[in-house]
Amino acid sequence: MNLISIEEHFFFTGVKTGKGEYFDLLNKTREIRKELLKKVVKETEGENYCIQKHLLAASMRLIEVGIKSYSEGKKQEAEDLFSKAYDLWSLFWGINLKLIDIGQVKKIDENQYEVLDENGSIKGKIFVEKMRNSDKFLVTFIVDPKIKKQRLQNILEVIKDGLYAQSSNELNTLVPLFMVAASVRVPSPVFHSFLGISSENTNGQYQAFGINDGIQNSWVEGPIYIFESKKIACVQKEREEIEERLTKSWSDFLENFMSNYDKSDVEGE
Repeated sequence: MNLISIEEHFFFTGVKTGKGEYFDLLNKTREIRKELLKKVVKETEGENYCIQKHLLAASMRLIEVGIKSYSEGKKQEAEDLFSKAYDLWSLFWGINLKLIDIGQVKKIDENQYEVLDENGSIKGKIFVEKMRNSDKFLVTFIVDPKIKKQRLQNILEVIKDGLYAQSSNELNTLVPLFMVAASVRVPSPVFHSFLGISSENTNGQYQAFGINDGIQNSWVEGPIYIFESKKIACVQKEREEIEERLTKSWSDFLENFMSNYDKSDVEGE
């Protein structure tokens, strides 16, 4: 990491002073860096070698800027930079140890890359743009629409079916006891502000209320799916009032959501 930074310092010093010997020192440093980096980076397909090199360089630069910010008393800004530096460092090792499958990255332009799968199909694109009047870069990842759609479906399935959490060698499940799902036209929760839980009824069941307030919001589109359990259920009167907007089938809701997603920029809640 420091060797890459040394190369940059030799370059800028050479340009600023006009002394060519700094470029000679840059080249010597580069050869040392190449020799040592090859001991760490074994995978060289596509742009893999360069990706890992730049991940290290970017991580080092963020650390340097973070240290400077910290010394100036900008503690929160420094901690944010340190966090990003560690993320890039972790990404480097994830790729290096093949813990992350990045497929094959193909450079198609000066600042544009295509990510291919094992069959050569495009999985997504990466755009790198230097920000104006700054030494920072904006990196944009665009995922193939089909892959993005599949990921959205997977996320929705996980939310419905639940997660598991492991602590002290004990595996615990986190599954919803009550859930409301709907398509919304903006990426913002709607029902969260309206929902509430009342005390137990005569059957020992808690009652969820406020759903029919939420569906009055114009952001909510299409059918609404409600999952109820023996512990928590929708207030019966409210359920009767919105019955025509409900769907009892999760698969039908999911199919409708994905259909709307194909047609527009619909989000999910």
